[in-house]
Amino acid sequence: MPRARLLTSWRTTIAPAQDLRSIDVKQVALLDGPSGAATGPAGTIRFQRDEPGWIRIETDAASRQLLIVTERFHAGWIASVDGSRVATERAYGEYLACFVPAGTHDVSFRFSPASWRHGVWLSAAGVLLTALTAAVMARRDSSAAS
Repeated sequence: MPRARLLTSWRTTIAPAQDLRSIDVKQVALLDGPSGAATGPAGTIRFQRDEPGWIRIETDAASRQLLIVTERFHAGWIASVDGSRVATERAYGEYLACFVPAGTHDVSFRFSPASWRHGVWLSAAGVLLTALTAAVMARRDSSAAS
């Protein structure tokens, strides 16, 4: 399977591993969510950036299509099309995907799980609390020495 591609046909599944045997994966995607299809041929993609945690792809399609990236799906991925957030989809039970409208668009996937954001805030709060405690203790020690 290529790193990324656009598809015009998809269907809903609750058992991707089993349903994989009944489809042509080059033509049909399996999604946890809505089923459907688009008209016309699959569009084209061009990678703008492909780094850990950040993928940018330019898409060009004649109809609404499904963009699938062979990146492991995780709820922490945030997708946007031309800067507007869109829903991520789980393709084939494993991969990251989103729908893109007809036309030429800039699609971005950023990995930003809530656990990471919470960890940053808690770490910052811990550093601040440690600094405040050290300052209070230093002030108390200097007052006691006087």
